[in-house]
Amino acid sequence: MKKRIVGFLLSIAILCTLIAPAAVAEEPTTITWLHQAWDVSGLDHWYDALWVKELESRLNVKFEFISVNSTDNYDNVVNLNIAGGDYPDIISWNWSNYSGGIEAAIEDGLVQAFTMTELQEKVPNYYNLIANNEYINRALVLTDGTIAAFCHVEESTARNAYSGYAIRKDWLDRLNLEVPTTIDELHDVLAAFKAQDANGNGDPNDELPMSDRVSLNLIKELGSAWGLIYNYPQLDPETGKVTYWTEINDGQNFRDFTMTMRKWYAEGLIDPSFTSNTQTEINSQVTSDIQGFWHTNTNRFPGYYTLLKNTVASYADSEKVKLEPLPRFPYQYAKEGTEAKRYTQAVNLKNWAAAAEGNVITSAAVKAGKVDKILELFNYMYSEDGTTLISWGVEGVSFDYDADGNKVWKDVVLNNEGGLSSDTVMQYCIPTRGEFPKIMDLEAWMTVDCASEDGKRELDYNYGADKDLIIPNILLTGEDAETYTMIMNDVNTAIAETFLSVIIGNKDEGAIDELFKTIDNMGIKQAMDIYTKVYENYLNKEIVK
Repeated sequence: MKKRIVGFLLSIAILCTLIAPAAVAEEPTTITWLHQAWDVSGLDHWYDALWVKELESRLNVKFEFISVNSTDNYDNVVNLNIAGGDYPDIISWNWSNYSGGIEAAIEDGLVQAFTMTELQEKVPNYYNLIANNEYINRALVLTDGTIAAFCHVEESTARNAYSGYAIRKDWLDRLNLEVPTTIDELHDVLAAFKAQDANGNGDPNDELPMSDRVSLNLIKELGSAWGLIYNYPQLDPETGKVTYWTEINDGQNFRDFTMTMRKWYAEGLIDPSFTSNTQTEINSQVTSDIQGFWHTNTNRFPGYYTLLKNTVASYADSEKVKLEPLPRFPYQYAKEGTEAKRYTQAVNLKNWAAAAEGNVITSAAVKAGKVDKILELFNYMYSEDGTTLISWGVEGVSFDYDADGNKVWKDVVLNNEGGLSSDTVMQYCIPTRGEFPKIMDLEAWMTVDCASEDGKRELDYNYGADKDLIIPNILLTGEDAETYTMIMNDVNTAIAETFLSVIIGNKDEGAIDELFKTIDNMGIKQAMDIYTKVYENYLNKEIVK
C-alpha cells in the first residue's frame, strides 16, 4: 500500500513538473540617470540609439533617463534636482560646479565613493585603467584614496587635438603668397587678402581676411604665440611655474597680445561681426568665398570643400578649391639663437580622464540596493565588448570586420543623409562623444571626425605642438575649490570683458592697467597660490593601487 502511495505521489510530482510554466525571466533592474541632452539627427532622443538599447538587453537593465531639453541650462537642472532631494540613481555632471567639489558631495551624503579594493573586485576593467596609468590615477583618486567618478578615459590624447587653423590656400596661390609660418607673416598675408581681391571676383572690398566666433576660438588659439592660455591656469613659458595669462612677464605678454589683436581689428583684418558670429555665420562666410583664415575642427574640411563647390560657380567643375591646415605659430619671445616653441592651448592634451565630468552613483541607488548592478553595468561599459558597442554599435548592423580584421562601417551608417558624421552615426553609437563611463576609441573617432587628409594633417600639427604650458586636469576639493571658484569667477569675467573691449576699441590701453589692479584686488594671487599647492600635491601624489 505504501509503495502504491509513494508511486502515485511520484507520478503526480512528475506530472506537475511537466505542466509547470517555464521559469519566469528575471525582471530588468530599472536605473534612473540624469544626463545632458543632445540634439541628434534621426532620433527623438539620443537614448533611443542602438547602443543604449543593446546595453539594456545585454545587462538586463532598463534605463529611465531624466528628460532634459538640449536648450536647458544643464547646471541649473542638476542643481534643482539635487535641491529637491529626490535623486536619480546616477548623475552625470561637471562636479567642480558643486560647492566644495565632489568630495563635498560625498560628505553631504549625495555621492557614493568606492575603495580601490572594491573597484578591483566589482569594476576590474575600470580599476585596471586607473591602476596602470599614472595620469588617470592622479586625476581620479581622491585624497582619501577612494574613487567616486566614472568618466570617459582616453585611449590616446591625440583625439583632443581636433581643432586648429585653416587658411585659403587657393587665395594664397592667386596672390603668389607663401603659407604664413609666423605671426608677422600671418599679418602680412591677411593685409594682402584685404587689399588685393584674394577671391578673384573683381570686388576688392568683400573679403574678410580673418573671422572668429563669439567664443573667440581663433583669437584664443593665436594667444599661444605669446605663450598664453585664455582664462585657464597654465605654466609660465619662462619659469615653468603655475600662473595665469595676465601674470606672465608682469602682464607684458597679455598686453602685447591684446594690443596686437586691437591693431589687426583697427586695420580691418578681423571681421567686425566676430563678437556675435556663431558657427553658422563662419560656415556661411567660408562658403560665400569671402573668408580667408578661421578656426576649424578636423571634421569640417570635407564639408567646406563640398559647400564651396556647390555655392561658388567658378569652383563647380574644378579642383581649384584648396584649404591649408596650419601649425601653431612660434613663440614671440624666443631667445635669440634658440628654436621658438609652437605652444598649444589644447589643455585636454594632458587629460587622460575627464575627472570632473563624471557619472556618480547617488545615495538613492544605495538605498534601493542597485549599486552592484550599476557597477556591473559600468564594468561592461569599460570592457572590450562594451567599448566596441559604444564606439561602433552592433556587428552586422552598424559595422563589420574586413578581411584583415579591421572594423568598417556598414552602408546603413555611411549612406545616411549627409554621409558619415558625428551626428548621423549617433543613431547607432557615440564614437565622437564622451560623457559616459567608456574608453574613447581613437580609431572609431578618426573614421568620423578626422577622415580627410587635411583633417589628419591638422591633427598631426595640433598634437605635435609643444604642450609645456598645459597643466594636467586636477581636481580641486573642499575649501580650496570654494575659494578658488569664488575668486576666479569674478576674475575671468573681468578679464574677458576688458580683453574684448580693448580689441574692438571700446576701451584704450589704459584699461589693461586698470584690469591688473582689479584682479589683484579680487585675489588672483591667492587663487594661483591655491592652484600651485594643489598642482604640487598632484605631482607628488602617490599612485594608489
